[in-house]
Amino acid sequence: MKKTLPKTRLSVCIATLLFFSIVSSSFAQTYNWVGGVSTDFYNVNNWDNTAINFTTLNYANLTIGAGSPYNPINVGHSGNDVIAKRPGIFTTNVGANIIITGTFYPNNGTNLNGTVTINGSAYFNNRNYTYLGKAAAGVLNVNSGIVNSNYTFYIGYGAGGDGTANVAGGTLYANTYLEVGTGTGSPIGKLNITGGTVDVKTAVNIGTNGTIFISGIGQLIVTGEKKTVLEDYIANGKITCPSGQSLAVVYNGTRTSVTIS
Repeated sequence: MKKTLPKTRLSVCIATLLFFSIVSSSFAQTYNWVGGVSTDFYNVNNWDNTAINFTTLNYANLTIGAGSPYNPINVGHSGNDVIAKRPGIFTTNVGANIIITGTFYPNNGTNLNGTVTINGSAYFNNRNYTYLGKAAAGVLNVNSGIVNSNYTFYIGYGAGGDGTANVAGGTLYANTYLEVGTGTGSPIGKLNITGGTVDVKTAVNIGTNGTIFISGIGQLIVTGEKKTVLEDYIANGKITCPSGQSLAVVYNGTRTSVTIS
């Protein structure tokens, strides 16, 4: 005879699991970059607690500040290591200067201040919200590879927020919204697309202190029919290009693109 769990007991079980999940996340171990011996991100001696275990991070939180004396280079991993070595909340503070050249999967949120540079075949895959310039100054340089945000990608966030994303190559994906200098606190947001692609799945919102600059072979792509919205941003000086050139907005039935015409 098949037995079923009563609804009340099932609800209690679910609530208990959620509670312990939240508690586990709240008390996750935080490790801080020191950079005392080398630029190797995965050398335990470069962290304030050498007990850090990169084979089973279990969503531990990683924080990067100014290296003393070395700044980190993350060459990433492949296969099962990609999952095992992903942190929970990944934070770079003002003064940080990190280079990412491989696959890296922050799982519970990404806060980028200081300078973050994406080179080579990097796959910087942020599985939650991504904040660039959150209540401080942050610069993201995408020279090649991929930067992905599963949820909203904010460029400039909160009071004192000042985010600058420079996309010279590769692709930056915002899998829901791209927010440039929006929200409370009047943050500053600047997106410069000079040779790569910014691909947005839902919509682009540009705030009072937000701007997007497109030049060279750079392009902005937004899923859906966003031609009128993007043309309005161009007319109001929120999306610009070099003097003497002009921007073309094209809807192909699936996606809207903005490029130099």
